[in-house]
Amino acid sequence: MERHGKLDANWKIRVLSADAVHVTFTPTWHSSRGSKKAKSDVGVLKLERPGETKVRGGGSRLWVFEEGVLTNLRTYRGGATTVNFAVLRNAKTFDCTANVSWLRETGVPNVIFRSVIADAWLELLSAKQVASNCRVTTRGEAAMP
Repeated sequence: MERHGKLDANWKIRVLSADAVHVTFTPTWHSSRGSKKAKSDVGVLKLERPGETKVRGGGSRLWVFEEGVLTNLRTYRGGATTVNFAVLRNAKTFDCTANVSWLRETGVPNVIFRSVIADAWLELLSAKQVASNCRVTTRGEAAMP
């Protein structure tokens, strides 16, 4: 069965130290059948330390911060994602961008993972990032240089 829709991926990332971040990920699926928000995935993650995850059917994950970009590398049953959060200082505040790439694995036709919304295995046939926005804050307020 093929379904079409839009996934809103809401990330909240708090830097705890030079080697740890607190991450909250909350996906919401929108389709012609309505919207459904999944339970948030929350955790404290050590940077530059690979780890296993049971979320979305399991896989490996690694978070790294290099040259102003925080990157999440994540494998699935088939394929992977990279999510990049780039932070740049401008004259008055900080700017950031968020980008995701879905990576296909050699010999596996589609990215395969378990949906946290439908609790079923999914094969991602195609994906296109249509927008992103992010905001840098400190202690709940917009960050100023």
